[in-house]
Amino acid sequence: MANTKSILANAANVALIVVSCLFIWLFVIHRDALRFKAGSPPDLTGTVLSPPPTYNWSGHDRTLVMAIQLGCHFCEDSMPFYRQLSELQHQNKLHATLLAYMPNQAGPAAAMLQSEKLDIAGVFDRPLKSLSVTGTPTLLLVNAKGRVERSWIGELPPEQQLDVIKTLEK
Repeated sequence: MANTKSILANAANVALIVVSCLFIWLFVIHRDALRFKAGSPPDLTGTVLSPPPTYNWSGHDRTLVMAIQLGCHFCEDSMPFYRQLSELQHQNKLHATLLAYMPNQAGPAAAMLQSEKLDIAGVFDRPLKSLSVTGTPTLLLVNAKGRVERSWIGELPPEQQLDVIKTLEK
């Protein structure tokens, strides 16, 4: 009887180890395969956007819309990159006009961008859904017809930041 209990206890331990290894394999090693398509950000390329008030897409060859918000740590961490884009625009090396859509009060949002020394053509207190954007930070390259040509979603690693700069350089 004691021998049977020992065998069952060992079998239960082995089963627990096997199940634990399976969970580790599924949730750690293959976590990308477990992401649901519905939860992934939409591809906004080709989407036609309405311009914000007092701005006209056709008045600019290309516009880089930055969807950011106060309190978003990814946005805050991206400020050195946005400052670099602003400096390139100021040096006339950027083939785009910078705009910011911020779902916050325009005054504090504009003050925050100014304190970060960002030269932005306009700061608009607009809901993100008006851009078809689901999260921040998001960058949208919009042509003169209001059509999204490219989009970059989230805090960008250095290689994607370089991609943005190469796409926008004159």
